[in-house]
Amino acid sequence: MTVGGIAALIRVSRTRGFRTTPHELRSPKLPVFIAGFTKLLLPAIVAPLLAVFSFGQTQASSLLQEELIFDSSIDSTVPSASTLRVKVDEVDLSFTARDRHNHWVTDLSEADIHVLDNGQPPKSILKFQSQADLPLRVGLIIDTSDSVSLRLAFEEKSAALFIQKVLNPATDTAFVVGFSGEATLRQNFTSDTQALATAIWKLPSGGSTALYDAVHYACEKLTEQSDGKIERRVLILLTDGDDNSSHFYAQEAMDAAIRANVVIIALNTGNMPNSTDPKLKALKEMADTSGGQMLQAENEKQITKAFKNIQQELRSHYLVAYKPAELNQDGSYRKIQLKVSRHGMHIFYRHGYYAPTSEAKLEKKNLSDPHGETK
Repeated sequence: MTVGGIAALIRVSRTRGFRTTPHELRSPKLPVFIAGFTKLLLPAIVAPLLAVFSFGQTQASSLLQEELIFDSSIDSTVPSASTLRVKVDEVDLSFTARDRHNHWVTDLSEADIHVLDNGQPPKSILKFQSQADLPLRVGLIIDTSDSVSLRLAFEEKSAALFIQKVLNPATDTAFVVGFSGEATLRQNFTSDTQALATAIWKLPSGGSTALYDAVHYACEKLTEQSDGKIERRVLILLTDGDDNSSHFYAQEAMDAAIRANVVIIALNTGNMPNSTDPKLKALKEMADTSGGQMLQAENEKQITKAFKNIQQELRSHYLVAYKPAELNQDGSYRKIQLKVSRHGMHIFYRHGYYAPTSEAKLEKKNLSDPHGETK
């Protein structure tokens, strides 16, 4: 094996981590095994090579140099799937507002809002503006398992129509994932609404349900296509909330959404939710915590109404950028509170974000976009 081959092996072992692919959703325990296996294997490979080559010292230096080149080649303007979008000490917070009549509000001003970051007012507000035309990155995730087979036809019809109405091919892109026992990418990122609609219509049905694996995969997927500019990442999830075969837990899927700055809008295609149903409670919590909402979509009339609601929501949001009064680079979870002075308003925003760590490479980007919901 060449030294270049060893370097490639090292790079693979370092970058695999929790990365999931459509056909290979991993248990969180697997990366630990890979790391341990690599640690044992590398000395056995490197030692004979250094003995054979007379330029042992030079070869080791070349290997180190190749690793450094690999690390520095990462474009500092494009976030990876596992890196927060960071601008040292600034937080970009996007949110939507709905009045007591369930109408989306589009005329708020900076004077109407009050932000708390870990219980403290921000040091300064840097920006406040409406972001109706922000580029959309949409993941459409559709449950195709046995439990939803009778409703799949009208779900596909409504989803295809929604994509054709909402997506602006000049600025927006989307992908389609179908999931049962595993998540399968049916259409990669594209602005071609016809290709997306075709992928939706061709979804197969049947099988078990790995809901949380599908959410985890889709959140990672939504970080892949980015040019470093501010964008709105949205995961639209059609499911009845059942999960019987995921490797990831609901909390891990929720954390993936927070770290990837993804808003989850869940369309519940099952029965009306109640407070005693644990599966729907988890689904609602996942949506609320990410800054989205759960909508009822049990029949064709409800799902049509839900997609119309989403269409209006996606073009009715705001962006406020601020500097926290105090931000330690310790990787801790920081809570966000957002209130408005107007009465009877529902505010949807992310509940918090993870601070960067001192070991992380800070990039010239924006911190995870906090959302959530208050009344």
